[in-house]
Amino acid sequence: MPSQMKPASCSACPMFHFGEGFVPPQITPGSTTIVIGEAPREQDVQCGKPFSDGCGSILANMLSNAGI
Repeated sequence: MPSQMKPASCSACPMFHFGEGFVPPQITPGSTTIVIGEAPREQDVQCGKPFSDGCGSILANMLSNAGI
């Protein structure tokens, strides 16, 4: 997905019409791990970034402690 694309403009996907909204993936080139979560929360949709709330902070700390 092009980085300039706004989540709200991505209505071609049939999943666009379900749930709270779409949050594009955050992909780091060269990474070897992917984290898949549940449907995005309202704050994730507003920010356009997955795991942007308190749960994301907990996840980041857990991954860091695990050396990931």
